[in-house]
Formats: sequence, C-alpha cells, structure tokens
Amino acid sequence: MKGLRNPPTGSAAALGGLLALSALAVLTPERIQARPEYAKAEGKSCAYCHEDPKGGKRRNYRGRYYGQKMRSFAGFNNADEAKKAGVVPLPEEGATLAAFKATTDPKLLPDFAEWVGPAGITFIKIPAGAFLRGTTDAQKAELQKAGVWTAMDAVEQPSREVRLTRPFLLSKTEVTQAQWKALMNGANPSAFKGDTLPVENISWPETQAFCKALRDAEPNAFYRLPTEAEWEYVARAGSTDLYAMGADKTPITPATLKEYTWMNGTANNKTQPVGTKKPNAWGLHDMQGNVWEWCQDWYSPTSYASLPPADPLYKSTAATERVLRGGCWYLDSRAQRVALRGGNLPTYKSQYAGFRVVREL
Repeated sequence: MKGLRNPPTGSAAALGGLLALSALAVLTPERIQARPEYAKAEGKSCAYCHEDPKGGKRRNYRGRYYGQKMRSFAGFNNADEAKKAGVVPLPEEGATLAAFKATTDPKLLPDFAEWVGPAGITFIKIPAGAFLRGTTDAQKAELQKAGVWTAMDAVEQPSREVRLTRPFLLSKTEVTQAQWKALMNGANPSAFKGDTLPVENISWPETQAFCKALRDAEPNAFYRLPTEAEWEYVARAGSTDLYAMGADKTPITPATLKEYTWMNGTANNKTQPVGTKKPNAWGLHDMQGNVWEWCQDWYSPTSYASLPPADPLYKSTAATERVLRGGCWYLDSRAQRVALRGGNLPTYKSQYAGFRVVREL
C-alpha cells in the first residue's frame, strides 16, 4: 500500500423524472421572476434575453418565460398569445431552480451551476482550465521545516501546470449510501450505516459497476470516476496553497480546516453526513476528509514527471494499484493537504474509502 495513510482494515431505476432532458432555457432563481414592466423582448437567443440583474443589466423581457428550440418567446403579452403561436409556457412564476434541474440540458449550464442526475446525485459543472499540480519546492521546504514531510510525500513532485481541456460535471458530494442503494438493488456494504453518509467499504471494481448503473439509467451519458488531475483541480478550486480555496474565496488554513473537513478531532471516529461542512470555492463538499476517494488512474509514484500536461491520465499494464485522494475521517490535518496522494490495490475495501463520480459533457 503506497502513500495511503490509514490503519489496516478488515440496477434499480433512477429516481422518477430525473433523466428527462429538454432544450429549455437555463434558469436561475433570479431569472424565474417575471418583470412585466421591462420592455418587450425580441426573439433573440437566451444569452441575449436572459440578463442577470446581479450584473447590473436590465432584463429585456416581459411576462412569463417560454422555451422552444433554445429561443426566447418572452415577448408575448400573455399565455394565450404564446399558445396560439404553439409555444409552451414554463412553470409558474416563483418556481425554484429545483423544478428545472431534471429538465435542463447539463451542457447548457453555466460554470459551477448544479444539475441533478440519476439517483438524485447533484453535480457541479466544472469548466475547463489549468492549475498547478502537486507540491512545489517552496511548500516542500515549509513542510520539512515543520517536520511533517516524509519520503512518501515525494510522490507529490514535480509540481507542474496541468491543463484540462474539456468541462465536466462532478458530484457535489461523495456518493451516499442512499444513492448507492438506489442503483445497486438496495445493497449497502458500508461499515457505518446511514443514508446520508458516504458509501464506503467499496472496491475500485465496485465503483465501476456503479458507473455502469448510471450509464444504464441514462444511456446517452457517460459516467466514470474523476481522473487524478480532475480531482486535484476541483479540490484546489483555484488555490495554489497547501490547502484548498474556501467558499468565500479565502484560502483554507490549518486553523480553518475544521470548518471544511471531517477528520481526526472533528469526525467522532466515523464517517459523517455528506455536505454538512462548508463547501470549497467551487461549491463541492468533503473534497478533503470523510472518506478517501477512488480515482480513474492507475497509481505511480513517478507519473507526474512523465504524463503530458493536457488531460493527463496514468495508464499502465505494470501498475498494481489505483489512485485514492482526499484523506479521510481517521487522519489528522497534516494528511488533509490537497496535494496528498495515495494508492491501493483495486480490491482494497475499507471504511476509509469511498468515491464521487464524473458525468462527461
């Protein structure tokens, strides 16, 4: 077991209606409220008609929203006019964004918006981008000075810029036991039982079975584990420090880590309900702590030096372990650093390891 720091351990249908996708306009709570006093809209694209008032722009539509072939028909004076034109109105004013999650094409979501998929899994849309992967020499020196850098940590170097060229959706939290049971015929292998707790005691092949169940539930979509690079990109959420970027875009420090992380000293010696600590700057919970998270890559202590800078994914016929990232509830703050890497045999199962999933766009 390389790099993984913890002690030794011993297809139901998706929820109704969550897979129905349509070409309706992407909505936010601010956009759902009709403003008849605004000027009558032309039949422009949604990007033109749906201005965000938080950006200081007046919205140039009146009456209710209407959606058809990604065009805005908000210029109708009333529902009867729209009906005569063959345009179906969207739900009544005052509806929340949740009402539209199941019928919104995820490809149309703005960056960091939420979307709900099979089994009620909430996803965040992650944009393409670049980040500085791993631990820098300056950070290594800082850790050495503090006496917390070990030979195992050398796998976090060299630090290099990595580019992710395609956006993707990542589950907002670790997969829960309720979500697992919904797609895996009610089975629950977890050591700590609770629907809102992360599912754990899951091997890497079992994560693949869950991803297949997601694909079966939504045949036109592809679900998988995040690559190690995708995982660190999202965990950092714009941070280049030892820890992640917090919800208020303030770097997380050892002093504030407990506000974001279930770890030794805060977790009461067990997993805890997902999403109950603060999210990072991109809206994701428990990227550090609670449970280690399986990634798609094979594990290599030297892969950082050999992988290409764009969309890296380590594959090897000689490797024997898969990547685990993010620390867990058993470990202290030193092991919750965002660059910390771990690996274990694909058959490894323990109360310390779970996962989250990617939906490709």
